[in-house]
Amino acid sequence: MAEIIGNLATGPEPRESQGSKEKYFTFRLAENSGKGDSRRTTWYDVRAKLKDTEADLLSTGHLVRIRGRLEPQAYIKKQLLADIPVPNTWEEIIKVLKQHNALGSSMILLTSSVEPYQFQRREQDAAA
Repeated sequence: MAEIIGNLATGPEPRESQGSKEKYFTFRLAENSGKGDSRRTTWYDVRAKLKDTEADLLSTGHLVRIRGRLEPQAYIKKQLLADIPVPNTWEEIIKVLKQHNALGSSMILLTSSVEPYQFQRREQDAAA
């Protein structure tokens, strides 16, 4: 189980699974880490089983804590291969994908727990 704290980069969009017609929401999440020049952002595609009323409370920029299962996903950028003939062997397919940078990946976070989050200030900071 992963716990990610980050900002919503997009608002939740309703979707429906193909087989079971189960409703869920998708959105992008940005998790920032590090400071200054070593600061980096990790992007997640989130699929969350939420009630409509819960999803209505989420919007771009909100800081949230999400608990769920991380699942890596690879995909092919088909638009980059539109005019390319289909190769005959796996080796040729891999070569074409690499040549055209047509292979992508993303980290999917499957969850049913999305909640607003506020950083806890240390007592020293609160006293200042």
